[in-house]
Amino acid sequence: MNSTQSITLEQQICFRMYLAVRKIVFAYNTRLAKEDLTYTQYLVMLVLWEQQKMDMKELGKRLMLDSRTLTPLLNRLVEKGLLTKERGEKDKRRLIVSLTEAGALLRAKITPIPKEIYDQVSLDPDEASALTRILDKIIIAMK
Repeated sequence: MNSTQSITLEQQICFRMYLAVRKIVFAYNTRLAKEDLTYTQYLVMLVLWEQQKMDMKELGKRLMLDSRTLTPLLNRLVEKGLLTKERGEKDKRRLIVSLTEAGALLRAKITPIPKEIYDQVSLDPDEASALTRILDKIIIAMK
């Protein structure tokens, strides 16, 4: 961007990214509401569907969420019967988060949602790959 150009909202890449994220999260939340999940809760479940059990600190690092955000989020998932939390056997300061059977079974109901949204966005594979590369570049640059 030329420094002499006037700065307008429409020229801001960050604004377009913000709008795209809001629309995608809204699409997820609309679909996830049928299973009484929010998008952020879904992200927690995605990680635990991969690993079944995880230290809360590691989960926070993976999702880039601090404990002030993650703790109430996990508590809601425990209340819904999707997760359990227990203290570490050797180190009682560690908190281990695990999937329940209900949490594991929820995966089958949620699995179609990402494809539905991908289809709605209608990027071809090359566009999706290019977008992923660009987003990864931004994420790395902004660390």
